[in-house]
This record gives sequence, C-alpha cells and structure tokens, in this order.
Amino acid sequence: MGLPEEVAHIALGHSYEGDLMHRSLECLIVHRADHMWWSIAGGFGLLKAETAGMLEGRKIAPRAVRTVESPGKTG
Repeated sequence: MGLPEEVAHIALGHSYEGDLMHRSLECLIVHRADHMWWSIAGGFGLLKAETAGMLEGRKIAPRAVRTVESPGKTG
C-alpha cells in the first residue's frame, strides 16, 4: 500500500467496519470525528437523500436538503 502502518490502521479502522478491531487512540479520534461530521451534516440537511439513510440508527431526524441561492439573487 505504501502507507506507514499507523496511517493504514487509521484508514482501516475509522469506519464502522473497524468495530471488529482494536483501535489506537489516534484511530479512535478520527473515528469519532468522522461519526460527528456525518451526524452534524445530516442534522443540518446537508446530505443527499441516498446518503441520509445512514442516520437511521443514530436517532437523528435529518432536515430536508437545503439549497443555497446565488449572492445577489432576489426572491
């Protein structure tokens, strides 16, 4: 792979598939940060409908996807 062992460990263990392995402290930090990012993004309606399904087990009610209007555009 060409990555240092520590970096490969984090890459393999940060997702839920990594639940079956012992995580280092660094890997746990990345895992929790990744989990929080998806939770926050879903809670604020920043996820597309096809990716929002991952929030079902997290007890988060996602908001509708928001659209951003162009600056200077009026209603």
